[in-house]
Amino acid sequence: MAKPKTAGQAPQNPRMNPGSAQKSSRSTAGADATAVQQQQQVAARYALRGALAAALAGALLSFTLNWGRSPVPLVGDWRAFGILAALLGALSATVAAAVAYIVGMRFRNTQMPPNRRHNYWLSLAPVALGTGVQILLAAGVGIVFASVIFKELALINGIASVIVGAICAVIVFSVMGRFLLANERSVLLTLALLLVLGIVVAAANEQNPKWWEESFSYLGTAAS
Repeated sequence: MAKPKTAGQAPQNPRMNPGSAQKSSRSTAGADATAVQQQQQVAARYALRGALAAALAGALLSFTLNWGRSPVPLVGDWRAFGILAALLGALSATVAAAVAYIVGMRFRNTQMPPNRRHNYWLSLAPVALGTGVQILLAAGVGIVFASVIFKELALINGIASVIVGAICAVIVFSVMGRFLLANERSVLLTLALLLVLGIVVAAANEQNPKWWEESFSYLGTAAS
């Protein structure tokens, strides 16, 4: 015999239980946080491996190019360790950004529904080249300041090569760490910085002190 329901007694629905809903939301949030932590740990490991490879390649290449040359100056020619650090750092950043962006976007697409997945091949070239240009310009500014502070600095080939490798490692680690966790914000930030740096470089090479009046007004004409 089934027990009759008393008046005013509503049937219990587990879906309407606020306690179970809170527990479910907490477990979901905990699972998401764990997944993010695991993704960050994997990205850090990949970035560390890339940094070690870049350090070894940069140091060996610098040591080989300056074989039999001692001391090696900071600036002065393309084999100077400051110039090599800028060039190899920019090249390493370009390669690291391309590889990390592909890996990061592939992983991100696996976590998204099909209608929210991104075609990363179209943005690969701007992201990689933009990152390399940013590093090259930033390194160029750093070399200018270093050459002023450390005038006539010259080191033996071994120490200079280690410095070049260390700079390449730091650049690759930071670039891979950013693009392995790729999202729309990091991509837009890279493109925005590239645009700003392009304007700065164009302004630095322009002789007209009112360059912005001529350049920006040209954008609205039919010839542009």
